[in-house]
Amino acid sequence: LLASKRLTHIITYDTIIENYPKISTLIHQIIDPTICIALISRQEDIIEPNKWTNTNKPLIASEYICQVTKYFQDNSINPDQYYLDKITRSSEAFLINTNKYLLADAVVQTGKTIQENNLRIWNIIISKGQIHIGLYEYFN
Repeated sequence: LLASKRLTHIITYDTIIENYPKISTLIHQIIDPTICIALISRQEDIIEPNKWTNTNKPLIASEYICQVTKYFQDNSINPDQYYLDKITRSSEAFLINTNKYLLADAVVQTGKTIQENNLRIWNIIISKGQIHIGLYEYFN
């Protein structure tokens, strides 16, 4: 909506802004201490990145492409050894409704939804207290 100039200001998380072209200026931000971003999986799935190869690539549902890519880089997981599918919202549905995906990223507050859907947190990408919510303004 900012890019189309239908809105001039938006309140959102920095993790969202980082995944789109730079078209805004940060006006003000505060830390949201209640949420983290995690990679989640089905309870029964065994996640073994050391077994991922160019011919055995897992499919990962991701709304936070930049953050997941950085997490994998920081953990020496080669980008040639996985596929990221860009998604929006309800990431747990990609694990519940199909077996195509091995992992999905998700914003986690209490973890209740994850537990209710027989899912688990595999790894934390961004810890609680490191995500900011901010007011952003469109710039020309």
